[in-house]
Amino acid sequence: MRPLDQYLHPDLVARCQSIRRLTAELWAALPPEFKGHPVVVGCEAGTLSILVDSPAWATRLRFAEPQILRRFGGGDPPCRRLKIIVRPGESAPREAPQGDRRARLSRTSAQALRHLAETVDDPQLAQALRRLVRHAGAAGCQE
Repeated sequence: MRPLDQYLHPDLVARCQSIRRLTAELWAALPPEFKGHPVVVGCEAGTLSILVDSPAWATRLRFAEPQILRRFGGGDPPCRRLKIIVRPGESAPREAPQGDRRARLSRTSAQALRHLAETVDDPQLAQALRRLVRHAGAAGCQE
């Protein structure tokens, strides 16, 4: 059985890894209470775009803008401007609590994975996708 990222386009995998790395770097540059609220969505044309889950966190990020730009100004890619996107109700991805390392799936993601399992030709992959949905404990989803 191969990892799921081997089935995805390499550019998509690289972009996801880059965003994860930039988000971890952002959290490291900020006080601990920020962790989980802002998430980097990209750094293109010198602009670091950050998604936050409330206007309050956007305001706090604006105060921390000089500190953030110092951290990312010399990075790869270098970011010299900050764009803060507020999406109330959408929380940034958070790490699982220490006691529970299982990933959680949304109902939509679980349905998409089940549909994919029904349409793939490889029976082992189909079985692995069904197992992923079952073990990820999708909220409110029944198999």
